[in-house]
Amino acid sequence: MIYDFHMPYISILLTLLLLTFLAHKISGVQIYRKKSQMIAVNLFLLIVGVIWDSYAIRNQHWIFPDEKVIGHIGIMPVEEYMFIFIITYFILVTYHVVMKKI
Repeated sequence: MIYDFHMPYISILLTLLLLTFLAHKISGVQIYRKKSQMIAVNLFLLIVGVIWDSYAIRNQHWIFPDEKVIGHIGIMPVEEYMFIFIITYFILVTYHVVMKKI
């Protein structure tokens, strides 16, 4: 089933990115100790995410209508690549902010 949301997927992702960025800057938490750690984590999650998403798209578990996405890289919409990075960032910031408060 395809859901027709009032807010395009990209708008939701960019809103989440903005809110996460603001929370990150306001809280002052440090997510990674080194740049190499950031690259390793994001590269690993990108590989796992692309494999998982590609499998789901090929088997039509997830459907992305062409008119609802800004474009594709391979079989995945650009928004899905953004999703992988933005959700990773969101989860890490949330975790570090909560741990800082505890």
